[in-house]
Amino acid sequence: MRRSGRHDLQVKEMYRESIMAARCAVCGKGPQTGFTVSHSHIRNKRTFRPNLQPVRTTIDGQNVRLRVCVKCIKAGKVQRVAA
Repeated sequence: MRRSGRHDLQVKEMYRESIMAARCAVCGKGPQTGFTVSHSHIRNKRTFRPNLQPVRTTIDGQNVRLRVCVKCIKAGKVQRVAA
C-alpha cells in the first residue's frame, strides 16, 4: 500500500527542522568537500567535517549551549561556564 505524496512532504519538513547545521557558532567553519586519494591515485569524493563540540557558555548573562569547533575552543574564543 503506497502512502500519499503529502505524507512524504510532511516527513521531509519534520526531518529538515530537526537537522542541525554542521557549522561552528563562532567562526562559521562548515563542511568542505575533497578527495580521498589512494596509493594508486584513485580519487573518491568525501566530506571533511569540522570537529564540533557542545560547549556551555554565557551570552548576555544567560547560559547557552553552542556547537563550537575545537580550533575556537583552543584559541580561547569561547569561555566555558563552570559546571
